[in-house]
Amino acid sequence: MKNKTNQLTPLVRKLLLYSGTFLFVGSSSATTFSKTKKIMILNLGYGDTFFNLNNPVAQQPISGRVKDASGKPLAGVSIFVKGKTAAIGSTGEDGRFSVSAEIGTALMFRYVGFNEQQVSVTNQRELQVTMSSSTENLEEVVVVGFGTQKKANLTGSVATIKGDDMIKRPVTNAGAMLQGQVPGLSIVQGSGEPGNEGVSIRMRGQGTFSGAGNNPLVLIDGIEGSLGSLNPNDIENVSVLKDAASASIYGSRAANGVILVTTKTGKQGKTVVDYSNNLAIHTPTKLFDLITNSAEYMELWNEAKRNTGISSGLYPQQTIDQYRNANDREKYPNTDWMDIFFNPVFVHQHNLGISGGSEKTQYNL
Repeated sequence: MKNKTNQLTPLVRKLLLYSGTFLFVGSSSATTFSKTKKIMILNLGYGDTFFNLNNPVAQQPISGRVKDASGKPLAGVSIFVKGKTAAIGSTGEDGRFSVSAEIGTALMFRYVGFNEQQVSVTNQRELQVTMSSSTENLEEVVVVGFGTQKKANLTGSVATIKGDDMIKRPVTNAGAMLQGQVPGLSIVQGSGEPGNEGVSIRMRGQGTFSGAGNNPLVLIDGIEGSLGSLNPNDIENVSVLKDAASASIYGSRAANGVILVTTKTGKQGKTVVDYSNNLAIHTPTKLFDLITNSAEYMELWNEAKRNTGISSGLYPQQTIDQYRNANDREKYPNTDWMDIFFNPVFVHQHNLGISGGSEKTQYNL
């Protein structure tokens, strides 16, 4: 078949000449070109869209403008394909952009101070994207060393956790409830004994090896205290001061960080009664498979010694028979110590709170 290129643009001619693998759909008249493969050019009125015959997925050209809720164009908005980490484009000074993406995917628009916006890629080639501000998070009040501030005005490294978020986990120790809640805060529970969990709190690693200790300063409503002695249901919020700028007013005592706890107080109005409970069964997920029969244990002990060439320290056969044939199990017991120490335990916890107050007095019990 002879080549027909009289109606092709120079760009299309070059693509066909060097690859022979592209299908061009545009406003040109239908023309067939062949070098190593047959190429068909169709007039479908969609503009200029290229299809790679070796990978027949359409790349849809998309352009448009990104603006905020007031209609002001946003410059520098990053554009991603959902599921991809690399940006495929960004908006200019006038908020306009031009990218290409596969039909059926989604474009993600990201900008500092605004909520992420997702737009599905369809046959629509012109998009008008409106991004909403995320400043409502900056209006949140945060407890710091010298009072309270809005999060937008903070310059130090301060993390906050609400008490309602902490009590979602059925843990009785308030210190253990901070585990996984604050970046840079390490919580290690050394024991499962109720009331003696041995919770270790380290902020940004080991601070010192001296006698000064490594525990952060814990202040409960401005008074030094312990998280382990505090009822988690009484906590309103917790602020963690992690750097020198935010904890400087406490001096050297804040070398390992500061944890500020604000407890709940009553509010003016009607009396409020709160009740919550937690019911649970504690049982081991896996126990060792041990020998609990005394006679069998003594026989295996003797066998192990003989296999290693030791003839002393063996249990007499008479003693083995006494345990095997005994009727008095108090004198000749077979005791499963693992079963005794690790029985399933039913645990229930109840919390009752009464709060309220007037214009001059508030209470929370």
